[in-house]
Amino acid sequence: FPAALCVARRQEFMSLKQGDRSVLDYSAEFSRLAEFCPHMVAQDSDRMFHFTQGLAAYIRIRMSGFPVTTYREALDRAIFIEMTQQQVSQEREASRQTSQSSHSRQQSRGRRSRG
Repeated sequence: FPAALCVARRQEFMSLKQGDRSVLDYSAEFSRLAEFCPHMVAQDSDRMFHFTQGLAAYIRIRMSGFPVTTYREALDRAIFIEMTQQQVSQEREASRQTSQSSHSRQQSRGRRSRG
């Protein structure tokens, strides 16, 4: 690779954050960019550290109670946390929709009985 490309990719790696990406997408980009700076991820503990630093804050917070020792453990834990959060969000949304439709039915019944 040209030197300028390597420098640019290293800078991307250093500033890489999960952002709106899924953990899997973030992991793929992390691995792609890590190819340009193997010295920074030569040890599994270094790889794990850099990976977890870029994760979304809610994932890092939840991981803090469960120490991991390898990159693979960190990746697996992050995926599990993300999936759990998605399930919670879906359940909340379903519950909210159910309560809204129930409230709407009660209001329409009230109007009919008054009319």
